[in-house]
Amino acid sequence: MLAEREGVDPVSDRRPRLLTAMIGALVFLANRECEGGDDPEAMAAAFDAYADEITPTLAGHWVMPGGRQVAGGRTSSSQALSQPEPAGGVLSQGPGLSGPVPPL
Repeated sequence: MLAEREGVDPVSDRRPRLLTAMIGALVFLANRECEGGDDPEAMAAAFDAYADEITPTLAGHWVMPGGRQVAGGRTSSSQALSQPEPAGGVLSQGPGLSGPVPPL
């Protein structure tokens, strides 16, 4: 439906599925944060708070324990410490995500 509305091929264009999955994940996280509550405004606020973090999470630098920064993804502290430190002190993991998923 989204692909049709945007005029893209639903088979070859991944963006509609990706957007749908992202929105589903935001709903899941907001629901999990508001578990046990029947306050739709609190759930909407949690959804908005998670949505506001998408761009900084994808584009920003995450600070590792000890102040080290990782560019382009997550790296566990043991991986970061086992790699030689490049000039400038910024470690790059590349486009993929690895390491443990942080607890919610």
